[in-house]
Amino acid sequence: MEIVVIMGVIFISIEISSIIKNIKEKCKLGILIAILTLVFSIFLFSVGLLGGTAYNNASTEYVSYEKGHYYLVNHNEFKEVSHDIYIYMKIIEPIGILSVLTVLVIDIYAKINEKNSNIFFFVLDT
Repeated sequence: MEIVVIMGVIFISIEISSIIKNIKEKCKLGILIAILTLVFSIFLFSVGLLGGTAYNNASTEYVSYEKGHYYLVNHNEFKEVSHDIYIYMKIIEPIGILSVLTVLVIDIYAKINEKNSNIFFFVLDT
């Protein structure tokens, strides 16, 4: 658990410093990329810290499933959580995945145009 916290703090700190750097340089696209990557980092940190993802079939796959209870799953291991944590994960998960997909689409577009592609966190080399 400690490694999750340490890695989460490191990744989130890097993205916050990247946002600040891009604000100082007035690089709007760099700010957008850093914010989207920060959102994805928060999602990953949440999965590691809270115990998994909310999109699962606990009612059919979890032997100890109880109706009215909420579960997160990580590698087929279910963890019961509060309703608030479950709702948080239901919200942050699609937002986190969409944010990283958006970064990848922007990076692919930049690689196609070969214009200012060196500012991106993800680099797709062919």
